[in-house]
Amino acid sequence: SDPIEEARRLYVDQLDIAAMAERAHERRAKGEGPIVIWDVGMGAATNAMAILGAIEGALANAMRSEVPGGEGVDPLFRIESFECDLDSFRLATLHPYRFRYLQHPAPFAIVREGKWRSACGRIEWILLEGDFRRTAETARAPDVVLFDPFSFKVDSPLWEVETFRELRKRTEPKDCELFTYSNSTLVRGRLLAAGWYVAAGVGTGPKSETTIAANRPARPRNWLGTEWLGRWERSGVRAAELDAQVVSHPQFSPRSTA
Repeated sequence: SDPIEEARRLYVDQLDIAAMAERAHERRAKGEGPIVIWDVGMGAATNAMAILGAIEGALANAMRSEVPGGEGVDPLFRIESFECDLDSFRLATLHPYRFRYLQHPAPFAIVREGKWRSACGRIEWILLEGDFRRTAETARAPDVVLFDPFSFKVDSPLWEVETFRELRKRTEPKDCELFTYSNSTLVRGRLLAAGWYVAAGVGTGPKSETTIAANRPARPRNWLGTEWLGRWERSGVRAAELDAQVVSHPQFSPRSTA
């Protein structure tokens, strides 16, 4: 499938960007920081640009009524992209006529300076280059995580339960949701063992489902139920060291995600 359309379906369409924009204004009025979106596994910036375009659309009317910003204007949204290999991104920016989603000032500023700020000052995007487990330590706590590392075989450390556990710790005390293309039983089990609540997300490309995780079940989602536990127990990837944490997860108590 078209990568930008897949990014919109998997990430943009499952987030209520208009509601997020309203919440961002409320947070600024209270003196709180911007909504922080972690883009884990930036690749050629497809996901970041899909989210950026959606935010620009949601803020368009409000932006017209505000004085164009500079450094003195507080951002409403902050995108933090994590990537250890920028080759695909740099190559794509050399051919924007082939990658139409990159026809925007932001990706070229990221190539040159590692950061970009919208003319109105309401959106900022920064690049955190290097190993995610190290660079995440200095990043701001996220409200949303777009979790898109390369495959389990290539980037296996990023799919370990320890990574998900540390990531969940970083989200406190915010309500945070994580979205990923994987629908793997093992990945879902590791998310549950790390303390995340886990739901089935929309299908995209060849996948009938993707995965949504939340540090707290604050929104209605298609939460995994006890029938999924049967799949876990029958699965050949069931991990004994995770089993007790998965089976005893409060998600599977009758009232936890109602």
